[in-house]
Amino acid sequence: MDNKKRITLSVPSEKEITELYKRIQRNQSENKLYQKQLDRFFSGSMPTNEVITVCGTPPVLKLLDSKAKKIIINQSDLKNALADRHKGNNSDHTEPHHIDKDEIYKLPEQIRNPVMILIGNIRNDNSLVLITELKNSNGEHLIVPIALDRQNGKVSRITTIYGKKNLGNYFTANLFGILAINKEKADRLCSDIEFQLPKSTYELAIRYDDSIAYSFDYVKRPYFETKDNEVNSKKK
Repeated sequence: MDNKKRITLSVPSEKEITELYKRIQRNQSENKLYQKQLDRFFSGSMPTNEVITVCGTPPVLKLLDSKAKKIIINQSDLKNALADRHKGNNSDHTEPHHIDKDEIYKLPEQIRNPVMILIGNIRNDNSLVLITELKNSNGEHLIVPIALDRQNGKVSRITTIYGKKNLGNYFTANLFGILAINKEKADRLCSDIEFQLPKSTYELAIRYDDSIAYSFDYVKRPYFETKDNEVNSKKK
């Protein structure tokens, strides 16, 4: 017994249990609404002016200063993401994305807890890219660019969805653009593509875990902590 490691379990408070229950209920409600909208979209019964609500804004995007209440995708953007030139569909894309619609149904959970989040465009602070665990039929991990709403707090918009080729090369070129990361998911993905992220990436990025229970209180925020320390130092 003495040689075994002691395991200390922390008992969640009643408030934490209540908040977790509310979050689960909210996520389930959002999922049902999204699934019903997708059913109508794929059946062709959705009015052309209706916007698809994917999910509410997760904690990690709020930490990245998103003031939006929810994340949406326009029907036109979803159609472009699903378009396949080889099947005769009209699309502005030069290559088909090979995305199965079953993967689209899984999108809310991937938005709430992506593998990692990167800067989408260095000239646009409101542009982020989410790396997901979802794959297209070519085995490429699906990328979800999002235009954040950091001003009026209404919606953030998914601008497209596509499979990323040569993901390791993409990471190498954008290491300093990795803002937030789920280490467990990132380790699995990097093993899948035979790529290794440097230790500094994990140290500098916002860290969030692989559970539904993660919130502001449990997210590691080195970037924000560094900024706070700098501000406090200047005040002295």
